This record gives sequence, structure tokens and C-alpha cells, in this order.
Amino acid sequence: VSRIGTSCEKIIVGDRQIAVKPETVKMDLSDYVSGSVDFFSESSYDLIETPHMMSDEDYYWLLRIVEAEAGEEDVHGRVLVANVILNRQRHKGFPDSVTDVIFQYVNGVPQFSPTYDGSIYTVTVTDQTKEAVRLALTGTDYSDGALFFIMRSAAEKEGVEWFDTDLAWLFKYGVHDFYTYPDEFVSAIPNESI
Repeated sequence: VSRIGTSCEKIIVGDRQIAVKPETVKMDLSDYVSGSVDFFSESSYDLIETPHMMSDEDYYWLLRIVEAEAGEEDVHGRVLVANVILNRQRHKGFPDSVTDVIFQYVNGVPQFSPTYDGSIYTVTVTDQTKEAVRLALTGTDYSDGALFFIMRSAAEKEGVEWFDTDLAWLFKYGVHDFYTYPDEFVSAIPNESI
């Protein structure tokens, strides 16, 4: 037995080779192509209508901060944390990218403690967090415009005092209290004339 040809061809001497005759095969792909065009057309509309599109880096850090801040909360609580990040990203008083919002320091103070204590780097992102972020990115918003949240039981006294004196409280969900700037607070109670 000897081999001839390139390293990719194995031909044994004495083998009979079959000549392949080219035949024209008529295939009708019109339904398949038409269906694919419709699918991609609908998908592109969905993407255009999606409230948030972001870079892979922003998505990566959004997943991690939601897990680090709300990993013990239900999906609703996780959506709320994602909402706050996205609200900040859209607000003129905060950075323009999700990553910059997450890693922002103001007067030497981190805006999100997991970036300071390092837990953002060690969390394992769960399916619940992925679902919560997906919901937030496709328009689910429970936040009433919240730009801040705090877990009072884990916060330093000075931080809690700042929240109470400089911000407008909106609501509590799970372990977090949610706030916004006082001048952006719209009361749910209608003004009554006296």
C-alpha cells in the first residue's frame, strides 16, 4: 500500500474511483429566502424599537452591577437596579455610558459600593439577573425615575443622612429605598386647592 497525493488525500493503489457526473438540480428556495427576509426585517424593527442598545462592555458591567447590588432580590428588584443605572445614563447629570455610570466617583466616593469593595469582579451572574437586565433593556421600568438607591441596613450613617436631606424619597422595594433629586420629584398625590 502506498499513498499518493497531498496530506489531505488518501488514495490506495488499486482502488477504483467513481467518476461523478455533474447534474443540475433544480431547487426552489423562494419560500425559505422570503421567510428569512421577513424574519430579519421584523428583527430589525424590534431592534430599532428597543429602548436601549449598548456596547458589549456596557452590557457586561450592567449584568455584574445588578448581580452585585441585587443578587438576593427577586427579578423585580433586579430590574429596579438596572432601571436606576439606565436612568442615570440618560440623565444630563451623569456620564453617557453605562460603564462610566457604574464606575463613577463623586468627590472621591464611589456611586456603587461593589466597585469599591470589589464584589463586582467576583459575582457570578445568574439567569435571574440576565432576565432582569433583558427586561430593563426592552423597556420594563418600575423606577418612577429613580436615580439613586440605598440599602439602609448596610450604609454608613453619613450616606443615609445625605439621602434623607438632599434627595426625595420615592419608594422602598425589597432591601432598597429609591430616590431622585428633589427638583425632579413628581408627587403621586395631586395638589388639592384649599
